[in-house]
Amino acid sequence: MYYYDILVADISYKGTALLTYSYEQLLQPRQLVGLRLRNKLTTGIVIAKTVKPNGVKIKPLDSVIAQEQLPAWYIPLVEWMSKYYPASPSEVANAAVPSSLRTYKPTDKKADALQPVTLDKLPDRIQPSLTTLQQSAFESIQKAKQNSVLLHGITGSGKTRLYIELIQETLATGKSAFVLTPEISLTPQLQKNIQEHFGNRVYVTHSGLSSAKRRDLWLRVLKQTEPIVVIGPRSALFTPVMKVGAIIIDEAHDLSYKQDQVPHYHTSRVAAMLAKQTGAKLILGTATPSVVDYFTFSSKNLPIVTLDKKALKQTHTTSKEIIRIDDRSLFTTSSWISDPVIASIKTAIHRGEQSLIYLNRRGTARLVVCQACDWQAACPVCDMNYVYHGDSHTLRCHTCGTNRKAYTSCPECSSNDIILRSAGTKMIQEELGRLLPDARIARFDTDNNPEESMEHMYRQLHEGIVDVAIGTQTIGKGLDLPKLRMVAILQADSSLSLPDYVAEEELFQHIHQLIGRIGRGHRAGQAYIQTRQPDHPVIASAISGNYTEFYEAELDKRRQHLFPPYAHLLKVQVDYSTRDGSRKLLENVKNTTLKKHPNVIILGPAPAYKEKVGSSFRWQLIIKAKQREILVDIARNLPQKCRFDIDPSRML
Repeated sequence: MYYYDILVADISYKGTALLTYSYEQLLQPRQLVGLRLRNKLTTGIVIAKTVKPNGVKIKPLDSVIAQEQLPAWYIPLVEWMSKYYPASPSEVANAAVPSSLRTYKPTDKKADALQPVTLDKLPDRIQPSLTTLQQSAFESIQKAKQNSVLLHGITGSGKTRLYIELIQETLATGKSAFVLTPEISLTPQLQKNIQEHFGNRVYVTHSGLSSAKRRDLWLRVLKQTEPIVVIGPRSALFTPVMKVGAIIIDEAHDLSYKQDQVPHYHTSRVAAMLAKQTGAKLILGTATPSVVDYFTFSSKNLPIVTLDKKALKQTHTTSKEIIRIDDRSLFTTSSWISDPVIASIKTAIHRGEQSLIYLNRRGTARLVVCQACDWQAACPVCDMNYVYHGDSHTLRCHTCGTNRKAYTSCPECSSNDIILRSAGTKMIQEELGRLLPDARIARFDTDNNPEESMEHMYRQLHEGIVDVAIGTQTIGKGLDLPKLRMVAILQADSSLSLPDYVAEEELFQHIHQLIGRIGRGHRAGQAYIQTRQPDHPVIASAISGNYTEFYEAELDKRRQHLFPPYAHLLKVQVDYSTRDGSRKLLENVKNTTLKKHPNVIILGPAPAYKEKVGSSFRWQLIIKAKQREILVDIARNLPQKCRFDIDPSRML
């Protein structure tokens, strides 16, 4: 009988120590095994052979899931994450290893089905050839001495074509590549583009697959010794690829790369560590780099490679028009969709072209705005927008907790025309259906029927089966639609109402990305931006595509108010049966923290943006510190009732 120290890959194990199990056969470190944890069948990773502990009954392992060992980088990455994010190694391993392996019983028949197949031959050359600018960018990435490269390429500059060239070079050296996407909606398009060149060397994983299919794909990759390409969302980074040569993060600015659950990791940070451990090249590709990423690369003299020209020769123009929402003469047939937008949709349908209607749904509810002068109620302490609470007729800051009675008239112009408005994609679809009864209109958002797969929806869009597509954030990300002529952004400025330091950055990214869906060389394009704040500097920078102008202004604001990249953040939340219970617990946390770390800044306690969760009241603290290690220490010593998120993507 042999004895082994096992890392349990299950979040239900709250300990940090390895557990000892027995097995009748000799096992190797990093093998995956099935085991019983308090009679629950789950998975574990063999760490090392050990001796039998004295006086303790040792449970036997249930099974050996695979004879192959996990890659050499796997355990070191788990260990690093458990320290950096603070979480137990089991919580990290739980996020890395598919949960469907817990009940997997290997058999000879299953093992045969998972054996690697003969892979397609690598292409000698990729067509079409790189443009001069793409070739220059490719050579810059090759020559970069650092592991990480920021690829700042405008929409339509051919970043995907450059990815394919980088993949080709990586596979030719006998190493594999990861290509990560922020949304499942982008996976079919990337899969199509990359599979055209690399065939069955491409493995695609995402949440749209059944748990059994994701598990089998994971095990096939574990058995694969030839260089391959793995495409998928953030969790795909933990697919057990043996030799990692390149990690490409597409749309790297996207907040979807931040895991909201334990261990709260950010994909680009974990990918940077994996690249460092394996010597792989990490490429962060984006048209709108996050302010934090751009600052980090600039301040550390890391390479920023720029693609500032369209890949296809431009024979068509893209026009942009701002529609003032407060000019009601432009809204004679609909309260939400302007007359120029409706006319443009009709023109596109007549020409056999498509229109995209984007609804900026974030922040459209409970905002206090003056219809006459566009004044918005903001907190005097932290300059974040107040949120209206109808039950108490009060305005509350969800960052620092400041509150006041609701305004009955505008303090700027004395108008009584103060409004609260919101709209959803379903309502916009109904409105367009009334105005355009013969048009083929479809919604593309999270409210769609799960049976309508993203691949099916993308195919409908790409083939022109849909005349008018309506969507929220997902639809504006990276899609290349050759028949798309017109983009309209409804309520473009609504997200400025959010009491969050990233609100303006997200708005810039969304407008810039949406305008980038047109004018990609296929045909002439028209963009309409409906807004109450046509002169807002963020909207102006986004429409002109001036990233530098936006970046410098945003950086100055964050410097003044001490937000990332000038401070690190820790969000602490608690759910309690009463408001007073939530507030008191966080007051105690605040006082204890300030005694130990007097130099941190703590905002709150304040209600979370969505305070009522079931029968509980959710409150939060935002803790700022110059040294991230201080926040890690605070997080490790929080009361058990508290949840935390270090480096949160949003404060809401």
